[in-house]
Amino acid sequence: MRLISRLDVKNGNLIKTINLEGLRPLGDCKKFAIKYMKQNVDEIFLSDPVASLYMREPLFDLLDQITNEVFIPITISGGIRNLDDIKKLLLIGADKVSINTAAISNPSFINEAASVCGSQSIAISMQVKNINDKWYCYTNCGRDNSKILLVDWLPEVEQRGAGEIIITSISKEGTFKGLDIELINLASSLTSLPITYSGGFGKLEDLDELINENINLSGLALGGVLHYEKLSVNQIRKHALSKGIKVRQL
Repeated sequence: MRLISRLDVKNGNLIKTINLEGLRPLGDCKKFAIKYMKQNVDEIFLSDPVASLYMREPLFDLLDQITNEVFIPITISGGIRNLDDIKKLLLIGADKVSINTAAISNPSFINEAASVCGSQSIAISMQVKNINDKWYCYTNCGRDNSKILLVDWLPEVEQRGAGEIIITSISKEGTFKGLDIELINLASSLTSLPITYSGGFGKLEDLDELINENINLSGLALGGVLHYEKLSVNQIRKHALSKGIKVRQL
């Protein structure tokens, strides 16, 4: 399981949300990226969460700045609308791109992107919320309910050639109240694709739930728990190893 630092960005600054709402600025994003690389995080997930909402371009300039000094894999998300965006981001130094709003608006974009750039470069972000026992996929940083059910969308995304799923529990995001095990179990039952989960991680014991439920995540995205220094990457890694969770040993 990869330990991934989630960096949400606005105007070059790291921000933190709760339930994907509210934007609390925390400082220069590049400095946080360098900090987490030095703390041995496995990857970085770099996102402009409201780029699609405000029709902004992807984070071309920021990615260029970060990749000059950060030498670990980076997945980038936000404002990706066409193949040219993807090609430019990969050329600058992203290892993968992650698409949400544009994929839901035009599902054939997934086929096109995977065919041209390779499935290994294309992840699909899913912002998910439970309403009346049905899991719906949202767009525009959790603002708009697409009316598309996770049980329908996730298999379709796999069939269209995506290589990875990055799934965020809207109700858990930013709360430090633990992982959304129900959502993780459902997603795992719907696809054979690698799944990175984001939302709610707040204490070491949250990892124990993965063992108790026999869940094998490909990645765990860490936001506020690192940004507010509740835990370090190495504390999380050490606890995971002690519980038999397969993470990278240093």
